[in-house]
Amino acid sequence: MVPNEKSPLTPLAQDALDALTTAVPSEGELTYEQASAALAGGENLERPAVEDIIE
Repeated sequence: MVPNEKSPLTPLAQDALDALTTAVPSEGELTYEQASAALAGGENLERPAVEDIIE
């Protein structure tokens, strides 16, 4: 993202994207469990919200 430009994402979506980006392992794929843990840990989201974001 270019500094000084407003993100087209909502703050929650940007936070979720940032959390998922940092959770991606250097090798392999991000599993559902890893994504769920990254989102739940960073945003204090309940399970239905985490599942909606992952979907």
